[in-house]
Amino acid sequence: MGIFRLEILTTYFSDAVIGGFSTGAACHVFVTQIRNYLGLPKQPSHHGFGMAFLKLRDLALNLNQTNLITLTFATSCLIILVFGKFWINPYLKRTYKLNVPVPFELIMLITGATISNLMDFRGNYGMLVVGTLPSQ
Repeated sequence: MGIFRLEILTTYFSDAVIGGFSTGAACHVFVTQIRNYLGLPKQPSHHGFGMAFLKLRDLALNLNQTNLITLTFATSCLIILVFGKFWINPYLKRTYKLNVPVPFELIMLITGATISNLMDFRGNYGMLVVGTLPSQ
């Protein structure tokens, strides 16, 4: 809608429609990303109506294959990000009058990539990592 400059149409959507669409989008993102969060192997691909339910079924059937190192690493990163956003940044803003928040996402990305590389998460623990990125 943004490409075609149809923002005016969104003024006619009710709050319930916008809320439902946002919730549906969040559920879709959750269902598509939870496999990576748990470190589960690639599941069969599902498309079309009921895709989310089929993915959740496959997830439930394969929970015993969860990579605990991946789950621990992802959960610790999530806790640090939430703690930084809701407690550390407000504290620094209040105490030191910082106008710019600390970029915990960038810090977590650099720290996580460094730790992953130094500890060889792919080789030692079977974690999926991005690997090398081409420079051109």
